Amino acid sequence: MKHKLLSVFLLLFLLSGMSLFAEASPSEFYVKTIYIVRVYNNNFGFRVDYQTANMEMHSVYMPQEWFGSSGGYGEIIYGHHPSAPYMSIWYKGDKIDHFRLYVKEDFRDPSWGSPHALNLTEEDFNNEILELDY
Repeated sequence: MKHKLLSVFLLLFLLSGMSLFAEASPSEFYVKTIYIVRVYNNNFGFRVDYQTANMEMHSVYMPQEWFGSSGGYGEIIYGHHPSAPYMSIWYKGDKIDHFRLYVKEDFRDPSWGSPHALNLTEEDFNNEILELDY
């Protein structure tokens, strides 16, 4: 009796584990993570300074309109996680489909810069799409 019960439990365990190894369907999206050095925020949008793989500094300007709607082009997520700030960019084919900007919730954090020191203007944020240099 014990062997039958043990065999049944072992069989159920193995069958339930088989689904863990089932092949996942391929996604049409590719995600890239970029670590951010500093974020500047003003009424026109966000300026994000990031470092490339060869240690060069680059900046990208993200208009406020990109963050306006649910499921839109851009999304900003405020949090306390030590890995922030960073951004995740979802590519569909060779084009950017959407992105998420993960930033610190505390604006006193050193990752937040003062936009007043940069003299950011509305013309800086006249971008149609997100373009990044890696």
